[in-house]
Amino acid sequence: MRRGLWVFVLMSLLLAVPTFAQDAESNTVFVRVAHLASDAPAVDIYIDGEIAIENVAFTEVTDFVDLVAGSYFLSVTETGASADEALLSTVYTMVGGDWLTIATIGTVAEDDLALEFLVDDYTATVDDAVVSVIHAVPDVDPVTVVPDNTDALPELAYIGEDGDFLSQTLTSGEYAFDIQNADGESLLTVDSTTLEAGSAYLIAVVGTADAPQVIVAVSNIAEVAGLTGDADNVSTLLVRIGHFSVSAPIVDVYLDGELLRENVDFGNVSEYFPAPAGTFTVALTTADGSLEDALYTGEITLEADSITLIAAVGFVENESLEVVTATENNIAPEGGRTRIAFFQAVPSISLFDLLANNSTLIQGVAYPEAFTGAGDGYVSVDLGAGEYELVVQGAGQTITVGNILTGSNRVYLVVVSGTEQSPLYFLVSGDFPTQVE
Repeated sequence: MRRGLWVFVLMSLLLAVPTFAQDAESNTVFVRVAHLASDAPAVDIYIDGEIAIENVAFTEVTDFVDLVAGSYFLSVTETGASADEALLSTVYTMVGGDWLTIATIGTVAEDDLALEFLVDDYTATVDDAVVSVIHAVPDVDPVTVVPDNTDALPELAYIGEDGDFLSQTLTSGEYAFDIQNADGESLLTVDSTTLEAGSAYLIAVVGTADAPQVIVAVSNIAEVAGLTGDADNVSTLLVRIGHFSVSAPIVDVYLDGELLRENVDFGNVSEYFPAPAGTFTVALTTADGSLEDALYTGEITLEADSITLIAAVGFVENESLEVVTATENNIAPEGGRTRIAFFQAVPSISLFDLLANNSTLIQGVAYPEAFTGAGDGYVSVDLGAGEYELVVQGAGQTITVGNILTGSNRVYLVVVSGTEQSPLYFLVSGDFPTQVE
């Protein structure tokens, strides 16, 4: 199965959809596909007319991947067929925070192929295992799944006839499962299996009434979602890194000892990329330098469900070099609006202004935490897309950024850096950030 193409197409889709909702709910959906239709051929899955995953055979369950919440047009075709030759298709709205299994059920012979959308809750999976069960055999009476060492799950009807998708949280350990009919007779068994904390186990009863079978799919939820034992760290956190220290060399950036970005030069601002939330040790080294000889080591906190600028500021020579964070506006500009953001990276107690068309647009921005109440050095405003002459003023200096034609739903970052005596600017423009780089 070409997993790489699945991930690539999903990333392409992400670039077209705004990432952050206006509420605090995560806007990420974790999605996988399960082929549970016994007589259906291997299938391809199309999302919004683009092939997303190829050649999924009966009994196969894909890995989870992350997708931005929203409505999508889904089509299932025989492998190699075009989207116009769909066996079935539908529109489905994916909700942020969901873990979604898209299951192909039914039979070709009875002309009742269908897609079932099964949503599970894996937020408690950090310290325990979760077992989810699907009954996907048409014309078979309800079954009961009985794990040893614990109570049986409720009786389970065929999923295509309003059957439920059942889940049970179990303490990690060894389990065998007996799948029984309504009379308590054993139909199928799952041999002793080690259930691990942080993982989810899908048990699907599939096949036909004459030849039922059981499949088990395992997903490491903690690894997929970045969960930790003391926090649900599922987050739409995005970061970008900027090097604004005029006296610092090209640097590598480390987070908790792991290389985050390398060869970051003065004035460089990276694309946005996902990062975990939490408090971390951050270090700057010379390019290809060692952590033992770091130019700077400190702590930063990255907040969940945010967009954060991670910036190197200060001077090497007076040991004021540091890494600071600035929280960016995480709601996309809408209705023909554009966003202009301003970051003050000149080590100083002077306040800097940003002017647009000879009028003050952003006033009195201080260097990050230069004094009590100074803030993080970052301010943004939304205004109608159009042409603006941008000028930076501060510390007795005037810097002309230039005449900028701003676009709808785009974001423009103006950074003032350097020194009070010789300030300079950087202009970074781009679309509102999405889930991936």
